[in-house]
Order: sequence, then structure tokens, then C-alpha cells
Amino acid sequence: MSQPALNRDVRKLARKLSDISKRAVTKSDYAALRKTAGQIKTRVVKDVAGEAKIPQKHIRKRIYTKVKISRDQRIGRITGYRRNIPAISLGTVSTARTRKGQVRGIKAGGRTYPDAFVNKIRKTGQWQIMRRKGAKRYPVEVIVVKIAPFVDRYLPRRAAEIMRQKYPALLEHELKYRLQKYADKS
Repeated sequence: MSQPALNRDVRKLARKLSDISKRAVTKSDYAALRKTAGQIKTRVVKDVAGEAKIPQKHIRKRIYTKVKISRDQRIGRITGYRRNIPAISLGTVSTARTRKGQVRGIKAGGRTYPDAFVNKIRKTGQWQIMRRKGAKRYPVEVIVVKIAPFVDRYLPRRAAEIMRQKYPALLEHELKYRLQKYADKS
């Protein structure tokens, strides 16, 4: 093999290794973080559903995870965003009555809300279970189930646990997958 051809092959291999270190490692890291975030969300949803006594399907719709990774420093950030669940979405809505037939409140999803009523919001056109804040007609509030305290309690604990247990294996798997793709091309 001649000297110019050898130099060309060495430069080609150097470019390929540089490409692997820049792209493959970053992509593998991002994919492993994304999969880890999905597992964290699954565990948190299960924990919150058990404690709040709400079906998982309602909580799953209200918890979001966002993964952000910096290419320069290989630092990942998993952010959890959670929203309250409107009481009307918990299940069939009915009127709660006493034994004598008097209206006691509204019942939804196995929960009873005293002094509540169902009304349509003019701006959005959605039906909601509402309650008056004072003795007068207005202001009224939409009744929601707050899941934020539960999420705040479980998210850091589960994130640390799953990152410690699952992330290294996922990163190794992703790196092997990406390196195998580069090996097939050569």
C-alpha cells in the first residue's frame, strides 16, 4: 500500500472516529435519557394513582416529562410538569342525595363534593363541577383534584432510583446499537 493511500485511510478513520464521538455518543445519551424519563413517568404515575386513589389513565394525561441534554457538557435534565385533574373527568357525574331525597352535592368518580353544581363555562364551552367561594353568586371555582403534592413527593425519589439502576444499562445498549450501525457501514 502506498504512503498517500495510507494517509488518506488514516484521515478517513480519524474523521469517522470524530463523528462517532460527536454524534453517536450524544444521540445514545439522549435516547437513554428519554427512555429513562419514560420509565420514571410510569413509576410516578403508578405511585400517585395508588395514593390519590385515581385511575392511572387520568394521571398519565396530566404528567409530562421533558428531556433536555447539553452536547458540550453531557448533562441531562429531566423536567416533570404536572397539572390538576378536573373532578368532572374522573367518571360519571350524578347528584348525591340524602336518604330523604335532598340534594347533598355532586358525585363524580366515587367522590362526593358537597355544595357543588355542574355548569358550562362560557369561554371554553366545557362542563365543569363548580363550587361558590362565598355566600354570593360569584366568584365560583372549578373543583379539581390536586396531584402536584404527590408528584413532588415521588418524582425526585423515583428519578434518582431509576437513574441509578436503569440508565447505565440503557446507555450501554444505545451505544452498542449506534456503534454497530457504524461498523456495518465500513
